[in-house]
Amino acid sequence: MFITVDRMQVKPDRRQAFTVCWRTVSEAAQDHAGSLGSRLHVTEDGDYIDYTQWPDRDTYERRELPDSYAGVLQRMREACDVWERAFEMDVADDHLTAAE
Repeated sequence: MFITVDRMQVKPDRRQAFTVCWRTVSEAAQDHAGSLGSRLHVTEDGDYIDYTQWPDRDTYERRELPDSYAGVLQRMREACDVWERAFEMDVADDHLTAAE
């Protein structure tokens, strides 16, 4: 399994729009690009952390969303003052339990 972790500083007045766009893009990545899913976290400082699972690095590198999501991706990025890739990593061991 391959993981990406991004850190975003979202403009305070754009947080709701950002989270709506994030959910849309996350679902599209599952439906169209092979993602195993994502989680969006918020830190005490208000930064957003996105954790996305992929079956493998190759699936991640080949990911592509339909053109119809370009506007959503653009709105999501425009809602951020900072968007940076924090980590790309392979899973060494896994002890997470899926929520029911």
